[in-house]
Parts: sequence; C-alpha cells; structure tokens
Amino acid sequence: MVTLPSHDTTIDGRARPAREAWSCHSWLVRRVRTLEQPLLRTGFVLLAAALAFGRVSLPLGLEFGYRSCARNLALLLVACVLLDGTGRSLPRSSIGARLVAFLIVAAASLASSEGGAGNLRVLASAVGVFYAARRVAAAPGGARWLWHVLGLIVLAVLGRELWHAPSLLALRAAQRLWFVTENPNTLGFLGALLTPIFLAGTAQRRVRRGAWVYATASSILVLMTYSRAAWGGLALGSATIALASAVRAPSPRSAKVLVAPIALALATLAIGVLSVERTVADTQRTHIVATSLSLFREHPLLGIGFGTQSLERSFPQRHLEIHGESLFLFHSHNLVVDVLAGTGVVGFAAALALLLAIARSAAQGVRDARSRAGRSEAIGYAVAVGVYLLLAMADNPLYHGRTVLVTAIVWALTESAQMHSSTSAAHKSSST
Repeated sequence: MVTLPSHDTTIDGRARPAREAWSCHSWLVRRVRTLEQPLLRTGFVLLAAALAFGRVSLPLGLEFGYRSCARNLALLLVACVLLDGTGRSLPRSSIGARLVAFLIVAAASLASSEGGAGNLRVLASAVGVFYAARRVAAAPGGARWLWHVLGLIVLAVLGRELWHAPSLLALRAAQRLWFVTENPNTLGFLGALLTPIFLAGTAQRRVRRGAWVYATASSILVLMTYSRAAWGGLALGSATIALASAVRAPSPRSAKVLVAPIALALATLAIGVLSVERTVADTQRTHIVATSLSLFREHPLLGIGFGTQSLERSFPQRHLEIHGESLFLFHSHNLVVDVLAGTGVVGFAAALALLLAIARSAAQGVRDARSRAGRSEAIGYAVAVGVYLLLAMADNPLYHGRTVLVTAIVWALTESAQMHSSTSAAHKSSST
C-alpha cells in the first residue's frame, strides 16, 4: 500500500514551516487589531498626564516628559500600522497630508541653518499624535473619549495651579507669573481654544454635566492668566456658541441672546484696562515684528530656520542693530510673521494650505450635520478653529510644545466630526 503525502508536507519539508509561519502571522495580526485601541488610549492617557504635570513617573525609576510621551505615541502608531500587515493604511486625511507637507518644509528650512531641531521634533510628534487621534476617533466611542481626555487635561492643569497657589482665584494681574505648568499666555491659549468645544457639548444630554464642568474649568483658567488675547478669544468663542445655540432653539425666555453682547462688552472693557498698563510691551511687540520681518527679507525662500533656536541665534543682534537694544526672544508673537521668518514664502504657502484645509473641514462638518447633537459638535470645532486663528495673531502656537500637541488632537477631532457628518448625510441622501 502506498501512502500519499498529506497536504501540509512535501518531500523537502518546506510546506509545513510556510503554513506555520502564515498561522503565526495571522495570529499576530489578530492580536494587533485587538490591542491597538487599548494601547493607543493608554498612550493618550500618559500624554495627558505629562501635559498637565510635566513628567510622568513609572515603575523601575522611569520618567517621561510630554515630548517623550508624544514621540512614543507616534512610534506606537507606526508599530501598529506595520504589524497589522493587512494593507490598512493611516486614515485618509486632507489635514494630515498638509501637516506632513508643512513638516517637510520646516525640515528643509533647517537643512542650511545652524538652528536646533527641537521644535521640529515636537512638530513631527504632533503629526503622529494627529494620526493616532484620528485612529482612536474612528473606533466606536473614540471621539467622545478623546473629548473627555481634553477636559481632564484642563481639570488637571487648573487643579495643579490652584494647589500651588489658591490665591490665583483672586484674579490679580500681578499673580499671572505664579503659574507652574506653563507660561500664562500658553495656558490662556489652550483654555480659550478648548472652551467652545466644551460649551458645544452642553447641548448633548449624555455629556451635559461633564461639558459644563470642563467649560467652567477652562474659563477660570483663561481668566487667571490675564492674557488679553485669551480673554478676547474666550469672549468671542463663548458669544458665538451662545448665538448659535439661540438660533437653533429660539425661546423668548432664553437669555442666550444676551450673552454675546454682555461677554463682548466685558471683554472689551477688561482688555482696554489691561492695555493701558501694557503700552510699553505693545510698543515692543511692534519692534519685534519689524525685526522678524527684516530677517525674512534676507531669507525670503525658506527663512532662517524653523523653531525658536533659529530666532534665538539671529534675533538679538538684529534687534540691537535696528532699535539700539538687544532683546532675547524666541518667537515673534504672531503666527504669520514667525512662519515667514522661519520658513519663508514656501513655508507660508504650506501653512496657508494647512489652515485652509482645517477651515474647510470645520465648515463642511457644520454644513453636513443632520442631527442637533452633531451640528452642535461641529459648530464647537468650527468656533475653536476661529479662536485658534484669532489667537495666532497675538502669539505663535507652533513654538509652544503643549499647544502644538493639544491642537493636533483638536484638529483630528474636527476632521473626525466632519467625516461622521458627511457619512451620515450620504446615508440619509441614499435612503431618500
């Protein structure tokens, strides 16, 4: 009797190892798919803790700062994509593609510069954080989970500041230098950026209580910073959300319509009072802008190099030449001016394309939203984009590490909300 070879063996014995290798590969792919979301969410939790407290301590004496956490989260995403092995790529994203394009231009600006690459590394990590946030938001409940992460960051920062100096609640301008987490202008920027997103959540019954808690905390944080730009952004953002809410649900008994003029009037008065006390600083800002633009005119194509270290190397001497005094500064207090000085017209074109993609995504999310909750969410992100552009005229969010990373999450959620609205609109159109 002749015994035929089984299907999983051959004369040279190569079929069985191949089958075993394929089985191992399939098992690895299944494990990666199962563990990807828990691992990414754990990475975001660690990042949130580092953003709020500066460093995260782990067993065995390990410590991570927020920049290391962001980099590790980006590397984790890359590992998940590579180990998946099923051809699934990163989420399609017009914002992400333009963010990568700006990163490439920023790197090119440093190729012939002696400036350091610290800010470039943070920007590269932000690209990874953006795509990781898009990946998490694509999972069921992921977008809402990230929204809560942003709220917990604000609560943690506020709690840390009040733990160190409870008297900050007295709202005195002299105490704005007492912050321990970050520069008060940076914290004011973050609070003003996130408040519209939280206020929009108050229209959704499932998260209404948490939304009010987050919005209150972020508003208090902004007020404590005594940042005029942040106060203006908080007032405009809150007023816009209130008006949008009043238009969606008009009621003669509603006081929402009154919030807008009252908030704007109070903000204008407060900003005017503070401006009287800071005329010297305002004059100095005009000198700063003029100095940075003079550097741009000498390097119009790719600028002097992306990042604060490039400005630190060139700015003090140029300010001395033009204004007769040296000034050590790491940014120009204006996004457009810093982009021009650091990356030239090429970088400006890339940054403009990025901002237009973000604005287009936010507007489309509002236009395509069909449900009340979806429309409120989309309006919140659209207002946050407007606040970002407003505040960018008085500060440079590209050179503040915490701001860059939090903004990357906000942009990811903005695009995720737009994709969800567009998908829902397409389904409803096809069903009718």
